[in-house]
Amino acid sequence: MNLSRLSGALLTLVIFGINANATSNTLITLSNDFKINGNGTGPNGGGTSALLNGVNIEIFCDDFAHSMWVPYGPPTYTGYTDVNISNLTNGSDLSLTRFGGVTSWQTVTISGDATDSSTINSAGALARYQMAAFLVMQYHLSDTPSDNAYNEGIQEAIWTLMDPTGLSADPTATPNTLPNIGDGTNALKLAAQWYSNPESDKSFLANFQILTEASVYSCGTDLKCGGFQEQLYDPMMTATPEPRAQLFVVLGLLGFCAIRYQKKCKKAQS
Repeated sequence: MNLSRLSGALLTLVIFGINANATSNTLITLSNDFKINGNGTGPNGGGTSALLNGVNIEIFCDDFAHSMWVPYGPPTYTGYTDVNISNLTNGSDLSLTRFGGVTSWQTVTISGDATDSSTINSAGALARYQMAAFLVMQYHLSDTPSDNAYNEGIQEAIWTLMDPTGLSADPTATPNTLPNIGDGTNALKLAAQWYSNPESDKSFLANFQILTEASVYSCGTDLKCGGFQEQLYDPMMTATPEPRAQLFVVLGLLGFCAIRYQKKCKKAQS
């Protein structure tokens, strides 16, 4: 087989492998590496290391009313064997997300800031998901400790944005209230101003996706029904992007084949 045919065959195999990974939506948590509120005491949030279709990713919770724990995976748990993946760009279909059909939200009041409060209160589900994604980008992931006032304020703001009427971490609580792990005022202002500014860069939203456990749709219409917590993630923040790794392998193989091919030609000429 000549070099061009070999290159074509290898590239075909890699493309097939990448597509195969893209069609299998399985999420398995590896470890909690971003502490919020004591890393296990009380309401938690922030980021968690996970595997999505074999790729290491960071997931960020947008759903305070359900368990942060994502099944660890074999042999103890099966993980999310069926995860719905939804996009956040304008016009995206949110029918498979937990909050996509919500039309009634808790009123957000930012003290002394009627403009930003109005921006949030008039926002629908997609706008709120987009503001939450923007806030994910504001996390200081490298902070030590990571459960500081700044990061906890961002998580509080994300949960405030994604807070439908009557939704609570404790469905038996009276009244149903949002967990208070920090002051989200500044983060809410930042998100509202970013969203309402027509000149704001929103191109990064094309990278973000929503991960929602498929079984959440078989438990009724109540937002507090079963299933694990919904997550946001940005593929650009992956620790080890598998398709990129595959590409490097292919490039290495092509380089090796090219060297062998050149040596063979030189030997034939001599």
